[in-house]
Amino acid sequence: MAQRMLDVLDVTSRLGRSRAWFYQHRQELNALGFPRPHPVIRKWDAVQVEDWLNGQMGLTTSKAPANDMDAAFGL
Repeated sequence: MAQRMLDVLDVTSRLGRSRAWFYQHRQELNALGFPRPHPVIRKWDAVQVEDWLNGQMGLTTSKAPANDMDAAFGL
């Protein structure tokens, strides 16, 4: 199973940036809606980070219908 909670090194690696860059641009990232770390765990949710990246690139995630019957009836 993939790691769900990311530390700052995981996040910066996913962004392809250094830790210093990340901290220097933190306000800009926040203004763009970059996810914040969990208040207790103090790590970032990998799904939220990936969704944010997809949104920044204009990609959308399509939700699959609940089941095949829904799709068959256009629900």
